[in-house]
Amino acid sequence: MPDKLSEILKDDSFVRFLKGSASEEEIEQWTAWMQESAKNAKIAKKAQKLLNKGTQTIPKPDSDLELERLMERIDSENRYKPLQEVKKKHTKMVWATMAAAAGILLLVGFLARHTLLQQNDGTESSRAASINYQLIETKTGQKTTVHYSDGSDIVMNANSQMRVP
Repeated sequence: MPDKLSEILKDDSFVRFLKGSASEEEIEQWTAWMQESAKNAKIAKKAQKLLNKGTQTIPKPDSDLELERLMERIDSENRYKPLQEVKKKHTKMVWATMAAAAGILLLVGFLARHTLLQQNDGTESSRAASINYQLIETKTGQKTTVHYSDGSDIVMNANSQMRVP
């Protein structure tokens, strides 16, 4: 059973009991409820006073008004869809920016590597220019074998040239 005045006045059975139009079962039920405690009897008295003043009726919701409110909520959700699309575009923009930054970093790295290799090529060629090379040649019909310190042998055929440091 409800224990608040506002809740009990919402019960149609209790309102019929107070108005005197309740069934015998309802009369027995509410009479027993009022006799359970002094609090319940006090709530019933207050409810009877409100009923006599005419403030007991709780307005039933207007279905047209409720439908209008529902439609407004639905429309407001539709208004936020573009906001969600902007958020998706923002996310795509972030990924595009990150991809562009990664591309720029790759390009800078490639250019730096290429520049460093060119600088090294210049120093390597100057070192190579400072090494003295011996030119070994064979004449027509002549074969020569060159022995290296690591144990490898190179056989030169006729009319051949080889530069050895």
